[in-house]
Amino acid sequence: MKLYLIILAVLFAGAASAQSLEELEATLSSELRDELASARKIEVEVPALVIEYMAVYERLGVLAEDYATVLTEAEAEDIRSSFEGLSGRLDELAVRIEEMWEGVFDSKSYAYNYMMDRDNQTEMLSLYEDLITQMREHKAQVSATGALIDYALQKRLLTEYEIALAEHFGDEAPTSLKEALSDLPKAEDIAALKPVRLKTRLEFEHDATGYAALATEKDKKATYRVEILCVKELTQAERNAIEQKEIVRGEGTFIVSGLDGAAVLRLRISLDTLTGRNPEMRLKLTKL
Repeated sequence: MKLYLIILAVLFAGAASAQSLEELEATLSSELRDELASARKIEVEVPALVIEYMAVYERLGVLAEDYATVLTEAEAEDIRSSFEGLSGRLDELAVRIEEMWEGVFDSKSYAYNYMMDRDNQTEMLSLYEDLITQMREHKAQVSATGALIDYALQKRLLTEYEIALAEHFGDEAPTSLKEALSDLPKAEDIAALKPVRLKTRLEFEHDATGYAALATEKDKKATYRVEILCVKELTQAERNAIEQKEIVRGEGTFIVSGLDGAAVLRLRISLDTLTGRNPEMRLKLTKL
């Protein structure tokens, strides 16, 4: 009896292998077929979201660079407003990609493996497990997480598996699958995308000469009164950065008088490169 069952299993596996993948899918329950069809419909929408994500990320980088060089508070405010709006959109895209892709990956993986397990296609089940192992190792190597990392790795796994399934069942893998494999974003490239943020900025209320002119005057004898307006007490590190012997504390204001252009520039650079403990700090310059 045991030998008879083994022979039947082998014959059944051989018969299943003679079917195309499309014919196998037709044997699924209507519920599973609908779920698979829905996953495929959603899958084609995800790349557009990934492309938009990358475009928004690049735009944020440009805004961050511009923010570091603008000379007026009005310009800085415009950039900050745009930056905050795009940052929100970036977060929305990440959540949307994660939600959509997670359902696609789970539905397609379940449907494929259900058919392979049902029809005793152990070779393909083993291949899927190998691909899962490789994906996990790859993810560990890039040392990154997130919606785009998961999409890049899991989409590559599914595409490779679908190509293998087509070939296993005697079909020619669609050209679109092979092209999709070569066009997929690389996990290493995504992992290299570091968070973009606006560095702590000191916003200058300029006198008539403007901050740009200040740079050209740094070797001259002109002196300035600098009011450092901040929402809380300066830390010792910030005090040390100012490198002045006397700081007069007003109502929420620290005043340093008699600085020449070079000293003001040093002050701006020193404070702007701190860790951002006072992100709303502002400087008001008055030429003496």
